[in-house]
Amino acid sequence: MLYATTMMISILVAGAGVTLVSLQFANRRVQSTLTTRRQSQQLGRAGTEWALATVHATTNWRNAFTTTPTQTLRPDGGGRIDVTLSDDDGNLLDDDTDAARITVASQLDTQTRTFSLTARPYPHATMAYTVAASGNITFASLATVNGPIYAKGSIIGTGVTVNLGAAAAFDVPAGSVVTPTLTPQNLNAPSYAMPAPDLSYYTSRANTISRTGNSGGNWKLEKAKFTSTYATTGSVNAYGLYWIDLGTKNLDIRECLIEGTLIITGSGANVITVDKASIIRPGTQPYPSLIIALGAGSSVNLIIPNESLSESSADLDFNGDGDKTDTFTPYVSGLVYVSGASTTLGGSGWLFTGCLQAGTVTIGGGVVLGDGRTSLAEQLSPGFTDKLLHVVSGTTQEMAR
Repeated sequence: MLYATTMMISILVAGAGVTLVSLQFANRRVQSTLTTRRQSQQLGRAGTEWALATVHATTNWRNAFTTTPTQTLRPDGGGRIDVTLSDDDGNLLDDDTDAARITVASQLDTQTRTFSLTARPYPHATMAYTVAASGNITFASLATVNGPIYAKGSIIGTGVTVNLGAAAAFDVPAGSVVTPTLTPQNLNAPSYAMPAPDLSYYTSRANTISRTGNSGGNWKLEKAKFTSTYATTGSVNAYGLYWIDLGTKNLDIRECLIEGTLIITGSGANVITVDKASIIRPGTQPYPSLIIALGAGSSVNLIIPNESLSESSADLDFNGDGDKTDTFTPYVSGLVYVSGASTTLGGSGWLFTGCLQAGTVTIGGGVVLGDGRTSLAEQLSPGFTDKLLHVVSGTTQEMAR
């Protein structure tokens, strides 16, 4: 009896020992699996950070990921990371305002994790300025500045009076100067690479229009209205995009309402002049209100007199209320982009509220530069974005596979 009892106790102890060893092995397997899973998660998170870092460090990341949509990383510590960038329409190159969808698949041993997030571009930094020039900005005579000004060259205002609003500021990169009477000034602003939009994005979507007449040797757009629902010449464009190519001709714009985007191109030393009351403003799309791309030696002159835009004079119902008896104060608003030409803002007492992007700019007369940052600093316009991306809040997801 004693022998049997002793044997039973020995068997129980041995069984307990085997069970304990089995539990230890199982625990180690669980711990190993958990460790591998955590490491796989860390690989995935590292992949998202790598993707964003690559975008920020690559001049044209959209081209890079179009050529190779999925790029593979093999960390020194083992494992594999596959990073894929795409967008909703399947074409990273067609619109630089499109959000990027970043998908990261990480694998370590048998553990695979997938992370996805959405990232959007920022507006170009120069969109935060009322005027941003790649050359010099010169104040020729009395003007009012209510918004920040940026020049890659110098800002010059010697011997003239400039009225300064509370939001006025004058920024230039190191090596450039601001006339001392123009304050506050920042002499160490970044040297921004100015936007260089692909004109074909806009011209391919635009309807071509013709001049309404001639003035001497110049073409005219006079007493005209172009919106997303109305076009004085040509056919209506639902996006409000209209394009006139001047060749070597000059163009006078007078008594017009442009509500949308007017694209003006030329191949000579063109001169474009707005010298009668007009309103130029953006339409429903996040596009510039004016895009002007001309040859070397060209000039753009927005010299609007102190007079009203009259429906009866133009014989047009500008505001669509069914009559032709209204009058309006002239102004220009939205994003105005000028390439290849010097730009002059002059006239008497008209308001510019938006962002002028140009080469060299002269500001005079009674022009009032409003502070358009509220409407434009966050606007994503094709061709006017920064290559940096920011993660859209709430879009990061993690899942096991």
